[in-house]
Amino acid sequence: MFLIGDKVTIKDDLNKFKHLIVNESMAKLAGREAIITSANINDVYRIDLDNGQYIWKGYLFEGGHMKAYYNSEEGQEAKADAGKLQMMLMLPEINKAVVRVREYGIKKYKEPDNWKKVSKSRWDNAMLRHMMEYIQDPWSRDEESGLRHIDHVACNLAYILENMKED
Repeated sequence: MFLIGDKVTIKDDLNKFKHLIVNESMAKLAGREAIITSANINDVYRIDLDNGQYIWKGYLFEGGHMKAYYNSEEGQEAKADAGKLQMMLMLPEINKAVVRVREYGIKKYKEPDNWKKVSKSRWDNAMLRHMMEYIQDPWSRDEESGLRHIDHVACNLAYILENMKED
């Protein structure tokens, strides 16, 4: 996995990757050195050479420096972030699930912070109810919201964690 800021070299023969559509503009970058400008846990990247226009997979790059600057002491004079959380490691789908449920809740209750008025034990119970539905059928949806039960589990867990940070 590459990190934002890593230098990589785009592989010379992009056409050998039959399962990936490489357009003409991407192919013209073959063999050039690039810098990773966006990265996620699914080995999907954006680079500086195309201004982030195309989606690149990690196997399209040669080596790279792979400097884990978030965890190293290197380069701390410009930005002291050694030892801090690598937020780019967040998984996008769980964040989307929480946002979907929060948007539904805001429409229903008309107040973004309404969830703060609910005790942790009620969020525990709500999470377990949705978890039981999810266990019975992983693709099941909540009748009222139409959202997946697993989305509600994610959001309820987020509320629980937020409540616990104050303790």
